[in-house]
Amino acid sequence: MEKDKKEEFIKKLGVEDDVLVDTTTGGELADIPEEHIPLVNEFILKHVESIMEKKLGLTKIELPKANMSYIYASSDALSNPSKLLVIIQGIGDNVRPGIWSYRICLKASLKSGSMLSLIEQGMKEGYGILILNPNQNSTLQKQEDGSEVMVPIPGNETRENHAIYVFDHYINVAKAERVYIIGHSAGGKTAVDLLTAREKQFLPRLNSMALADSRMVLRREMSDTLLKMWRLKCRIWATSTLPLDSPVKENLSAPAVSGGTEDHDLVPSKAQASMFKFLQSQSEQKNCSIM
Repeated sequence: MEKDKKEEFIKKLGVEDDVLVDTTTGGELADIPEEHIPLVNEFILKHVESIMEKKLGLTKIELPKANMSYIYASSDALSNPSKLLVIIQGIGDNVRPGIWSYRICLKASLKSGSMLSLIEQGMKEGYGILILNPNQNSTLQKQEDGSEVMVPIPGNETRENHAIYVFDHYINVAKAERVYIIGHSAGGKTAVDLLTAREKQFLPRLNSMALADSRMVLRREMSDTLLKMWRLKCRIWATSTLPLDSPVKENLSAPAVSGGTEDHDLVPSKAQASMFKFLQSQSEQKNCSIM
């Protein structure tokens, strides 16, 4: 009976004008039982992935082997000779490539809660696109007795390890002269961890970073060169009551401006145009290695 109720609930999920709706009424979803939230999130993820693949032409790349983890890449992610945009989301249960926030997707719109708009703008502006998947660090593995247990994914056991794995196997072999990062929340820390671990290989090609409400403590082992890059080539859009892009005087790790909202999960969409404008302004300057 419980299974029948879940299947009935899934069947009524739909999307109209970028908003989740109840297809049986044509209106917004209402009074979703707590136990059905994972079903809604799964529906959102599948819908977003479908658009990334069918409309935007991105490819799901499985790593380190099938049915363990994956990332998403545009067709020119490794071949674009000019610029590569690396996108890193924050921490969240089942928050996968394409998703900023399930809550915002449900309560506001898919445009505000997913990466779809950002990916589309990035592609229009000539970036190759690579989307990390730092939250998927373990997978179910069948045991000899038939039971299944969660085991770490080799090389992707943590967010930091995942970023390093993707850098070593994809970013580092991409042909782009300049690499850019857009990150949300803990995505900023993941970027710091990666840069600290692969500074000599990464810094010469890293041009700049735009971070949506990333609040982290910089690592003590960061070099002077890396700290200088962080001050000059990175900008943070922070939650604030001030208008978008207004200077924010907070004790953050990099120059900060207002993200145009007090909602942490809305910052990526609110600040999207501003982040691309910042990256464009930095692309006209030197890469980090020759500052």
